[in-house]
Amino acid sequence: MKAGELHRYRKVLGMTQAELAKAVGVTPNGIALAERGERGISEPLARLVKMLVQVHTGQLVLKRRSTKRGTR
Repeated sequence: MKAGELHRYRKVLGMTQAELAKAVGVTPNGIALAERGERGISEPLARLVKMLVQVHTGQLVLKRRSTKRGTR
């Protein structure tokens, strides 16, 4: 997950940075840093945010497929 995706998902959830941070168990500053691309977004955090979006919207958040061909 990239910084912009995290920001968009948070907006879909209608949450502030502090609210999302509390929901996923990180600090508000951690969310702010991640949204600005100053801190990486761990796979567990990305999965948790995607799960929250799924529950909130009732829609599956699909993993992006690689556009590279010939690699597995």
